[in-house]
Amino acid sequence: MDEDSISRKSYQEKRDANRDRTLSDGRVVVNGRTVDCIFLDISETGTRIGFDTPTWLPSQVYVELPDGNRVLAERRWQRGNVYGLKFILPNNI
Repeated sequence: MDEDSISRKSYQEKRDANRDRTLSDGRVVVNGRTVDCIFLDISETGTRIGFDTPTWLPSQVYVELPDGNRVLAERRWQRGNVYGLKFILPNNI
């Protein structure tokens, strides 16, 4: 095994928790206004969300989870209209 293959980890191995695939309606709070989104998957530590239209997210947003609870989350990555968010505050999903 070469050094490159040893140092590479799959995205799954880098995650702190297993993700559950879901297609649930959700909302994020961006600069005081609520924006609709779709939860693509969710775990105890974060979520992947998508938008129908191009949407800018600041580095931190409140996410309204499918159960109605709100949790502060940090934007970790973006690919087009899809974002990966890491929860900052503990939550009970």
